[in-house]
Amino acid sequence: MFHFSLTSAFVVLGIGFLFLGFGAEFLVKGAAALAKRLGVSTLLIGLTIIAMGTSLPEMVTAIIAALHGSPNIAVGSSVGSNIVNITLLLGITAVLMPLTVHPKMFKQDMPILILVMVVVGMFLWDGYMSRADGVLLLMAAIAYVLMLVWQSRDKKTKKEKKLLTQEYEQEIDKKMSLKLAIFFLVLGLIILPISSEGVIQSSIFIAKYYHISDLVIGLTIVAFGTSLAEFATCLIAARRKEYDIVIGNIIGSNILNLLVVLALAAVITPFHVMAHAFSRDWSWMLFVTLAFYFITYGRKGSKNITRLKGAILIMIYLAYLGYLYISESGIQLFHFH
Repeated sequence: MFHFSLTSAFVVLGIGFLFLGFGAEFLVKGAAALAKRLGVSTLLIGLTIIAMGTSLPEMVTAIIAALHGSPNIAVGSSVGSNIVNITLLLGITAVLMPLTVHPKMFKQDMPILILVMVVVGMFLWDGYMSRADGVLLLMAAIAYVLMLVWQSRDKKTKKEKKLLTQEYEQEIDKKMSLKLAIFFLVLGLIILPISSEGVIQSSIFIAKYYHISDLVIGLTIVAFGTSLAEFATCLIAARRKEYDIVIGNIIGSNILNLLVVLALAAVITPFHVMAHAFSRDWSWMLFVTLAFYFITYGRKGSKNITRLKGAILIMIYLAYLGYLYISESGIQLFHFH
């Protein structure tokens, strides 16, 4: 159990976010290398272990938050991370390095994301997440991953499979020894829950200190911190001009955030969803996703996310923060002692 002052709470929060990234990195590298040594195909490793790697901080944080009796932090983190990913992270990446995206991303992956958002909205609408809701979302997550594996193995051309496999091979350390792979895997499994514990406990302290609700702390601080892994992935992929990976990572991560993060919290402890989670925050999440779709999707050929479009996405995020402040001001969002 941590005992905080305000300064130490922010220090632990920052260190916790840093080690969340390290923990996820160690776990993914160890698990991927171990799976490769056990004969699992590169494509399957990429579509499961590596693809889910950037969502690990959100997933583990959701578990710890639920165990601490603060499942609405998981709701805020899930919805808030999706808003951050599409507006702030993608916007900053595009401002730094304009992106060109294949049209099929918008024809196949975006409709799935929007469908998942609608389904999750139906669960949030009645204000209660039951254990059955969580199980249904987990089943949907498994179905989504299986669909990705099936499509990549059966529908892609040999050339597409080869390119995708080459991309994932860059992420797998094939020279890593079995002992080192297991060490990294275990190290990641140790670091992730400990760092998540620090993040959640410090977040709860800060929320109580400033009279901020669990939902709002999840939507802002926790959502931003747990999205840092996605941001690093976006910048690296954009620098390599692997633009489809940038968008694919954002869309895939957002789908898993909704399906797995909320599901884990509900399965551990069914809970009542705090006010505004549906009417305000879910609605904004849907709005920013549709805004991203319409400002990016052109009529013909490849779709470009220019610096101007990136700046617009960043401004949308700032507008959301402003709206969040205004809507919460009546319950003393930033009440200082």
